[in-house]
Amino acid sequence: DGVNEFLLTEFTRTNNGGATWVAGKITGSDIPSTYRISNIFPIDYNKAYACLHNALKPPQGTTYGGIFVTEDGGVTWTRQSAPFSSTSSFPNFVHFFNSQDGVCMGNIVNSNYEIYTTDNGGVTWQPVPSASIPTPQGGEVCIIGQYESYGDVIWFGTNKGRVYKSANKGQSWTVSQTGLYQISKITFANENIGIVQNIAKNVANTQIVTFENKRT
Repeated sequence: DGVNEFLLTEFTRTNNGGATWVAGKITGSDIPSTYRISNIFPIDYNKAYACLHNALKPPQGTTYGGIFVTEDGGVTWTRQSAPFSSTSSFPNFVHFFNSQDGVCMGNIVNSNYEIYTTDNGGVTWQPVPSASIPTPQGGEVCIIGQYESYGDVIWFGTNKGRVYKSANKGQSWTVSQTGLYQISKITFANENIGIVQNIAKNVANTQIVTFENKRT
């Protein structure tokens, strides 16, 4: 809950179309109680990746989130090598294109987005060079867990109304301006046709006051 800062690390899983569900919790010796889920990406019923961020900022927080994997349905979780070790690190999402090729990204560190790719299921993660990522605008961030993919293409929107796109599994990126104030949600039907939305609520978080769509 981005408004109330509830520290949720719970998940549920199903393998019968939602008829029954099994609940669990992402825990481990290297997962602080202040971690929260940015998103979960499953490979199958037993294997899944979790992108976690720290709800507490430095100096209260001492580790800043990371990518974790389970291979036993969520009973145990292991931290992977994507570092997210800067005091500015804030992981937003993890995505896999197949069982081996994946990408994870976080907010700005050292003047650019913190993005890593893997080609071995996350055993190792390599940083994407800054030269391959268009320069962010001042104060620009990605909305937690908000991204879209189709085939080898992946997109994420920002609070400045821009959309970053990679057509090669996260190895390099381009950026476009939508004209919206911010991107709250992004959805694509294929590699060309997509919709972005700006959805804003009132201060009490009880009513939608802005609802805008744009299509490409």
